[in-house]
Amino acid sequence: DKNPHMIVPFQQSLKEIGIDHSTTISSWLDLPGHFENNSFDMLFNRGNTFIYAASGWNEMTMVNREETLALMKKTLQVYYDLLKPGGYLYIDKFRDSEIPDKKVVARLIVEKENKQEDLVFYVERKPEQNVRFAQMLFRDADGKERGLPNIAYDLSEDEMETLLKGAGFKVSRPTIRSERHFAVWLAQK
Repeated sequence: DKNPHMIVPFQQSLKEIGIDHSTTISSWLDLPGHFENNSFDMLFNRGNTFIYAASGWNEMTMVNREETLALMKKTLQVYYDLLKPGGYLYIDKFRDSEIPDKKVVARLIVEKENKQEDLVFYVERKPEQNVRFAQMLFRDADGKERGLPNIAYDLSEDEMETLLKGAGFKVSRPTIRSERHFAVWLAQK
């Protein structure tokens, strides 16, 4: 991740289970400055993060289809180059069949402030604008919502596959029974 605060939970989890590790703070496109080509057996790009290759994570931004696809293509080329021959990239995104939703996913009790807030997941796709808008919101007892925006190009499953193949990957679509929300690709160099 390029944000050191975002990896703290990951680092803590590794420490708790006793895995010796090192982390590198970097954007995807800057990874070649930290690692040589043919360095990895496997890379993971998990949790629909790839759609933010052109920005939009925790920021409101304009989405330009051509610029976004170009940055996605560059990112996949970086991944391809970093993998050893025969290495794999695991990558996913929300399914094209995703529907708009806004629901409470947790209720938080803030004891110090003696208040309750709901954690709300919100997603809306606007195909006519090539946009997917999603965020986690805090909703107070009065119904007021606050949160950071996440807006990205609404990349289709066909476009993902085309980009992967364009970067040189051999592509397969494994079926993972427990994976209900994401389309998954296992791409081999």
